[in-house]
Amino acid sequence: MKKLLVVLMWLMCWSATTSAHDFEVDGIYYNILSDTEKTVEVAYEGKGYPYTNHSYRGSLMIPESVSYNDTKYLVIGIGDNAFINNTSLTNIFIPNTVESIGNRAFEGCMNLKEIVIPNSVTNIGERAFYHCSNLTNIIIPNSVTNIERYTFYYCLNLSSITIPNSVTNIGESAFRDCPNLSSITIPNSVTNIGQYAFYGCTNLTSMDIPSSVTSIEGYTFQNCSNLTSITIPNSVTNIGYSAFENCSNLTSITIPNSVTNIGMSAFSGCSNLTSIIIPNSVRSIERFTFSGCSNLTSITIPNSVTNIGM
Repeated sequence: MKKLLVVLMWLMCWSATTSAHDFEVDGIYYNILSDTEKTVEVAYEGKGYPYTNHSYRGSLMIPESVSYNDTKYLVIGIGDNAFINNTSLTNIFIPNTVESIGNRAFEGCMNLKEIVIPNSVTNIGERAFYHCSNLTNIIIPNSVTNIERYTFYYCLNLSSITIPNSVTNIGESAFRDCPNLSSITIPNSVTNIGQYAFYGCTNLTSMDIPSSVTSIEGYTFQNCSNLTSITIPNSVTNIGYSAFENCSNLTSITIPNSVTNIGMSAFSGCSNLTSIIIPNSVRSIERFTFSGCSNLTSITIPNSVTNIGM
């Protein structure tokens, strides 16, 4: 046990004293990715956790290339944690040379209002824009195929976002707690929408799920209290637990014959849901599925149902 504590203390001291970057030019910090290919990424300016070094202020323009020790490097990435928790950064210019935005790159940049992601970017990491509470709109370029989990979680003022046809996956909690997001178009290229993806998007009023999606995962639209209309395509076979829980303004919903499973509490708290038809593809109605649906006056249960839960 003592040996373990010594190792942990050594690691803490090492992380506190080891630089998170290789060099600095004109106030911007970089890590060398390849000496052979002469490439770098923008790095966090401090020494790692707890990420308290923040000299960047206002607008920042990242160059396409930078020279150091008589060597010219191409800037191809925004590294992990590069601008994490910088509350003084208001907008940033990313050049067309950048291919990747790292995990948590702009997390906690609460005053970041504007960012343009160039078409050169193919990867945006987890939590990249988490808690960027003043970011109002963003266009994801058609070079991106995956929206990672928690990417735009808690972007409180995000009202508009464009998802291109290149995206195939929307990760867990990708747009969770974005209360000003009123509309979003999911392209037919998307095959997976992760759990909690739109949880707490209280101003989301309507949603068309494309026919490329086969499952609505757990908690996907939970607490979307202003959701009044949603289209579920015939491709969907599963409606997960609590998928539409507390969607209190949802008045009607059509469940297609493709659905074989409706999870526990799927429509719990949908207090304005007045009628619903369960297709004959469903075998079981789980417990609490319609709990708190105080205005539900009509429900059709087919002969295929063999079990009704508590």
